[in-house]
Amino acid sequence: MLDQTKINIGVYLFSVFQLLNKKPNLITEDKIFSIEKQISFIESLLIRIPVNDIFIYSSNKKFNEYKVIDGSKRLNAVFSFIKDEFKLVDLEYLEDYNNMTFSELPPFLRRRIEEITFTVYMIMPGSPEEIVNNIIKRIK
Repeated sequence: MLDQTKINIGVYLFSVFQLLNKKPNLITEDKIFSIEKQISFIESLLIRIPVNDIFIYSSNKKFNEYKVIDGSKRLNAVFSFIKDEFKLVDLEYLEDYNNMTFSELPPFLRRRIEEITFTVYMIMPGSPEEIVNNIIKRIK
């Protein structure tokens, strides 16, 4: 039987840059949107459509290592865009910004991306592995 007193899940608000600076364990081939989906997601952020929560697992008490359980595709899209790894094309609502990278956007739109805040549910160190696996099963 699961000892519920060992379950420790914190809720935090992190900006894009706070998450980027944490260098999460994110990138595997199955965790990257197609370029079209990345562009669509970035446009959604630019027009201020709310985004889903992020779930992460912190594997040590220093919180300097963690794994994204849910949300890695969204985070990868934002991180790649900020690094100018792709241009916006075929935008549905912001046509004036087609063919622009992050650094080519006007300052007010760059700030919109920089100021995005994600609600992050962090499964804390010491939480049973069974809980981590159960959460993955339930949210996927």
